[in-house]
Amino acid sequence: MASAVDAALGQPGGADLVVAQLSGLPGALATPAKTGWRARPASVQVGQWRVTPLPDGRLGAAHVVNGIVIAQEELGPGRGGSRVAEALAQHVAAHGPRMEDEVTAMVAGLLAAGGGY
Repeated sequence: MASAVDAALGQPGGADLVVAQLSGLPGALATPAKTGWRARPASVQVGQWRVTPLPDGRLGAAHVVNGIVIAQEELGPGRGGSRVAEALAQHVAAHGPRMEDEVTAMVAGLLAAGGGY
């Protein structure tokens, strides 16, 4: 799972792809991008992690507990996969085993986009 995310992050536009794929998961809290004054990129919260694509192609990850950001970090292909895998594990634990098929399909999509298939 982590290697699929890392492979996608290594591609141009990979951070946007990862956020878009995570946004499609049932139960994920997706926030669309806002343009104009007070513009902000799209973001998605899965488990206790809010993930946002950064302009340089990396992922911004914020650890959110009870609506409060307690840590932030910028993730490239080396660390992004493990952080997203952790968030997905929390998401599956919170929503039950029915979520496993959705996560498997998402990872297959990321593998295909990253050239892993």
